[in-house]
Amino acid sequence: MSELAKEIENVRFTPVRLREGYDMNQVDQALDALVEAARRGEALGPLVSTIRFARVRWREGYDLDEVDAFLEKISGVRPPAPEPAPMQASGTPQVITERPGLLERIFGPRKGGSGGSW
Repeated sequence: MSELAKEIENVRFTPVRLREGYDMNQVDQALDALVEAARRGEALGPLVSTIRFARVRWREGYDLDEVDAFLEKISGVRPPAPEPAPMQASGTPQVITERPGLLERIFGPRKGGSGGSW
């Protein structure tokens, strides 16, 4: 087995939570594909340039910088930036509408604007 394939198989990334990271399953699958390509003696740059990972925040993921640095190291190619957020048909970004808080849902809107009593 090539040294590069061994290096890819043995790499470990720091798991992160509550901050953005790459989806662990997607990274692991990509690493498996890279190991197979390295064993066949293929150039890894073209394969790395096509890899896209979903970003996760509320579940465990791999540290973004560590994964990007490793992929750059083994291929000499900087991984592409993630896709921008989806747009609505009108071309405007989707907006998250504010939901009323618990007290407002129970007691209704505050009287007199913000800071007023119920």
